[in-house]
Amino acid sequence: MKKFLYLQLKRMLKFLPFVLIVVLCLLIGLSAFLTGITSYFTESEDKKPITIGLTGDTGDDYMQLGMAALKTLDDTRFTINLEDMTEEEAEKRLSAGKILAYVVFPENFIENALSGSLEKVRYVTTSGAGNVTTLFKNEICKVITNIMIYSEKGTYAIAHALSDNAMGSSSWDTAFELTAQYIKAIIDRSDVYRVEELGFSSGLDIIEYFVCGITVLLLFLMGLPYAIIHIKKDYALNRLLLSRGHSCISQLMCEFISHLSAMLILVITVFSLLFIGGNTISGLSAIINNSSLIMFLIRLLPVVIMLSAFNIMCFELSDNIIGGMLIHFFVCLSMCYVAGCMYPIYTFPVIIQKLSVFLPTGMATNWLSDNFTNNFSFKSLIGLVAYIILFLSVALIIRKRKTENKQKGVAR
Repeated sequence: MKKFLYLQLKRMLKFLPFVLIVVLCLLIGLSAFLTGITSYFTESEDKKPITIGLTGDTGDDYMQLGMAALKTLDDTRFTINLEDMTEEEAEKRLSAGKILAYVVFPENFIENALSGSLEKVRYVTTSGAGNVTTLFKNEICKVITNIMIYSEKGTYAIAHALSDNAMGSSSWDTAFELTAQYIKAIIDRSDVYRVEELGFSSGLDIIEYFVCGITVLLLFLMGLPYAIIHIKKDYALNRLLLSRGHSCISQLMCEFISHLSAMLILVITVFSLLFIGGNTISGLSAIINNSSLIMFLIRLLPVVIMLSAFNIMCFELSDNIIGGMLIHFFVCLSMCYVAGCMYPIYTFPVIIQKLSVFLPTGMATNWLSDNFTNNFSFKSLIGLVAYIILFLSVALIIRKRKTENKQKGVAR
């Protein structure tokens, strides 16, 4: 069987340049897809800061001081952009969708507030749908309203309480001191909670998630051109080898090893080129600069072995090249789509999300995602090994039926 294995390896290597050209074309298309879909999610409205217009009586020195503090000191500067404009301009920009809302301050708002009369501020916005931005906008309004109302009540309450108890000389000094404490508490409010980033999925950010998904899709489609070599109608050579004492399992393992060798060479070549020139692809530069090519290829090894076994099984299922390639293509595409390789998995029904982790593509994606989270999923590895055994077993059963069929004139 050494000569048979050698001949199989020679066939694969001879076909390798053609497959490499096809895969590079596929890589260019998937890179464009990755760039487009990551741009869609990172530049969507929910990811952009909210722009709010300030209109009305905004020329007061205290108002300008407060706006400057919000733009430079307060944490809201990372989520809200405040812009001064006229009410007419704000109406036009709101209608055009350039701002989310605008605030109209009444005349002498600051002067009246300093004297204890806090007038209502008009907040104008669109009705909008019940999305994250609208929810965030409503919650921000409630928080700002509560902060202003209760801070004012506390400041004037302490002043009036001291005045009513014959301590009027220190009432306003105490009120100003309390106001300063309110301001400090408002500015330092981010220290009262802890931020934990859960990631887009499985602890990954959006770019890492789609890099894993597109990598799995690319790997599964890499084996498609080899259908031309593996799919055949005539099994005369295999029957001849059987008659000379070479079992179906030894023949199948020679074909599997040769296919796996070609896939490994292809994977090493493609991902080496990707790591060298990946900085030109949007979203990949940071990942590539923080990753090791060798460690990434080691992570890919169980996935490549699994999909090589999957390819052999798919090719054994068909006697027609066109039919076999169509079966392989649509099965791979369907599994990758359901596993969330091309679109976020959370958009699917819950039952599909639960079932997707048991698919070969789901296990491959989970296994590769551990490369970014520095975890080791023993469960995913066991699943990949189980699929390798399953695919090779199915391929062996089909090969035995094809080579030992009496209708083809061969005795069992």
